[in-house]
Amino acid sequence: EKITEDKSLNLNVLYLRNKDIKALSFYQKLEEVFSLSLRNNLFDYHGLGELVASPFVKNIKSLNLTDNFIGDKGVLILSESESMSNLEVLNLEKTGVTSIGIMALSQSPYLKKLRELNLNRNSIDAKGFRLLATSQNFKNLKVFRGSGISMGDEGFQSLVNSSTLKQLEELEVAGNTISNKSLLKLEKSALLTQLKKIDLRRNSLNEADQLFIAQSSEFGNLKSLRF
Repeated sequence: EKITEDKSLNLNVLYLRNKDIKALSFYQKLEEVFSLSLRNNLFDYHGLGELVASPFVKNIKSLNLTDNFIGDKGVLILSESESMSNLEVLNLEKTGVTSIGIMALSQSPYLKKLRELNLNRNSIDAKGFRLLATSQNFKNLKVFRGSGISMGDEGFQSLVNSSTLKQLEELEVAGNTISNKSLLKLEKSALLTQLKKIDLRRNSLNEADQLFIAQSSEFGNLKSLRF
């Protein structure tokens, strides 16, 4: 695969294993890459450790690790890597991350610039959502994707009540058993005034809840509402 004009390198669905990621870490042209996508491969935290230890990855701003089982150990390795200090977009969809991984991100001395975070299809508990809502490492987030992560009302309300997520504009929380109780909290929150897009599909909401949203002026500023 070649590095594109916009400085992206896409190495998706190539069955790359740890040894292949280790070989990639020696590729000097990685210095030119701003966006690296490694979606749907076969490496784990060992391979990721080799990658982030590379002297050539310091310019990477966007990293897509979707569907590689790096787990919490991989997120910890990533969080402790000074070479990842420029990272702004991090995709951890279906990587086996739990709230332990969220704690690592929240305490990282290097990951301070995150603008987009994708945690879709992982399993995060209430503690993880409290960390997301309170850590200064997430204060620059503009986009948060957390569909199918067992959020429930408690997790959703942690995000809604956050005084840290002041930059958040896009919230994807489909498939999380969120109920109309949380809609009432959202309607009265400061978060709603800044949101531009929200995805509430596949939650514990019905037609009456949809009508409530349609009739509420508080939801009128949204540019996109998926229900």
